[in-house]
Amino acid sequence: MKIDKDNFSMDAFGEDFELVEDFDPQIPTNDQDKDSDKDIDNKDDDSDSSEEEKEIVADKKDKDEEGSEGSSKDDSSQNVYSSLASALATDGILSSSKDIKSSEDLFNAIKAEIQTNELSDLNDTQKQYLEALRVGVPIEEFKQVKSFEQQLEGITEDSLSDNEELRKSIITQDYMNQGIDETKAAKLAQRSIDLNEDLADAKEALLGVKQFTKDSLNKRIEAQKEVQKNIAKGQEDELKNIKKTVDDLKEIIPGMQINEKVKNEIYSQMTKTVAQSKDGKPLNAVMKAREEDPVNFTIKMHYLFHLTNGFKNFDKVVKSSKSKAVQDLDDLLKGNTFIPSGSQAQKNMNYDIDDNLKTVLENL
Repeated sequence: MKIDKDNFSMDAFGEDFELVEDFDPQIPTNDQDKDSDKDIDNKDDDSDSSEEEKEIVADKKDKDEEGSEGSSKDDSSQNVYSSLASALATDGILSSSKDIKSSEDLFNAIKAEIQTNELSDLNDTQKQYLEALRVGVPIEEFKQVKSFEQQLEGITEDSLSDNEELRKSIITQDYMNQGIDETKAAKLAQRSIDLNEDLADAKEALLGVKQFTKDSLNKRIEAQKEVQKNIAKGQEDELKNIKKTVDDLKEIIPGMQINEKVKNEIYSQMTKTVAQSKDGKPLNAVMKAREEDPVNFTIKMHYLFHLTNGFKNFDKVVKSSKSKAVQDLDDLLKGNTFIPSGSQAQKNMNYDIDDNLKTVLENL
């Protein structure tokens, strides 16, 4: 993206205003019963009542103890994380241990601390440079804007007073930043000179150009953040779609059903990063195999594509697999000669036949 896209342009400065080419941000207890006097005639009733009360009290006590135990566990857990946070704060790893009562609280606190301190040793320009780099703003674009900012900061009242062309360029640029085309902006700047108002106008215009340049870079970074957010959202939606598609599968090759375990393995293989390309892009297992041996991988892929009529008909693959399994079964049965019962050799052979037969049947 050019800095002069839409309204922003430095063309008005001409040859008198060159960008610095080597700009470098240089990033481095229980109640007791008191009623003990009762009538003798009501002793049995009182006894029954007393038993009921005891059961109620006992039940309440059990619940209280349960609640107390659960509360005690929660308090103990909170104390552990609170104490750990206090220790980390004492050692300077956390700036505060306030409101940390769970593992999630502690994790979020540490994460926030890292985000706060990772740029603490950088100046504002370096922080902005790193931010722009992370969201995908081209380095050269960033350098060009920052170089222009430095040039603007170097313009003094004396340089404005001594250079009419510079005054005209700044006034023209300010008008262009407001959306006026270059030709009309230049005429308005010349009118300011003719009225002998160009020095005052140039000083005011310089402030406007500085602010516009600063805002343009900030807007560019924010726009790129939105792009990155949309990309992340798109990737998340794509993963959900892949997962749903795989989960809905009953078979890929007709007649060969796949179970949940295989589905999970397929999804994992499609989405798990196992390596990186030479330019740093993540690769799954298939992409890695293709990058390691692109010619043979492509040949096999095209052969399978041809054999299945563009992955539409797997009859040849299925028939070939079944015929091979049938032949294996036939060979196995023909080779099964009689051995007297009870011999160890027969037992061993039966085991072998069971294993081989199982393998053959799995391939049918």
